[in-house]
Amino acid sequence: MNKYLEKLFAKYEISEKDKYDILQIYSLLPENKKQNIINNFENLAFKIKKIEEDIQIEKEILLSSALDKVKMAINKYKKQELKNEIDLQV
Repeated sequence: MNKYLEKLFAKYEISEKDKYDILQIYSLLPENKKQNIINNFENLAFKIKKIEEDIQIEKEILLSSALDKVKMAINKYKKQELKNEIDLQV
């Protein structure tokens, strides 16, 4: 593997998954494109980090939304149970 790429991976703290993906693509590229990746690695690393941050935000939004729906379902169930209990007492 390209030792310079390894140094760049370490410098920019690229995850194992992203390293694997980058290396798969890198190995298929012509030499001039490989050099472009190395020359512009800082931009590539920035974009990867930005995408990861966006994904994390989306996960948090989805989880929050799911929790809200579960809470609403629980409250609806509790209200229905209370109504049923009141109806039985009348």
